[in-house]
Amino acid sequence: MARSRLLRFFAYLNLFVFAMLLLVMGDNFGLMFFGWEAWARELLLIGFWYEDLDKAKAGMKAFVVNRIGDFGFVWGSSPSSGPLRRVRARAGRGSHARLP
Repeated sequence: MARSRLLRFFAYLNLFVFAMLLLVMGDNFGLMFFGWEAWARELLLIGFWYEDLDKAKAGMKAFVVNRIGDFGFVWGSSPSSGPLRRVRARAGRGSHARLP
């Protein structure tokens, strides 16, 4: 593997790790969504070996599944959705409230 491809691979890997940390450690839904969208760049890792047709197809499939996940994330974090109301109600009880 050429050095430039290796550097690009590790740049994609670092972007993935940053996005995953942002997604997991975000303390509000806006920051979590930013981490989710940045995490979608993991498609760069999946499709890194784009010369191989099977791996290129896997990258396209991951893209479609991720867009479906985006819809669910936006619905779940919208102010009128049930999941967000339950989280906010439990958050108001204190930091030690147990989620079911």
